[in-house]
Amino acid sequence: MAVIEEHSEGVGTVSLNRPGALNAMDTATYGEVTAALRRIEADPEVRVGIVTGNGSGVSRRSSASTTWRGSGPSAADSVFRACWRQGRPSVGITTT
Repeated sequence: MAVIEEHSEGVGTVSLNRPGALNAMDTATYGEVTAALRRIEADPEVRVGIVTGNGSGVSRRSSASTTWRGSGPSAADSVFRACWRQGRPSVGITTT
């Protein structure tokens, strides 16, 4: 599972779970993150959202095996739009 989602005590957490790839996101992971953020957005109990990464680091880049061919920017944009729409405090990527 590339993304782990948790809703607990008013906090929605999305954890990238690709530590072997420094949590770099490929097209599938972007889709999973977007879906998780939308579920957090829809949960009226969640007051803050956190995006984090498991392991020792988080890459700022996409997975080297990903061929975007036009789908990358729109996938990345959907993640950021989902964060923006929440209208709630959000915390950027951290590592655990």
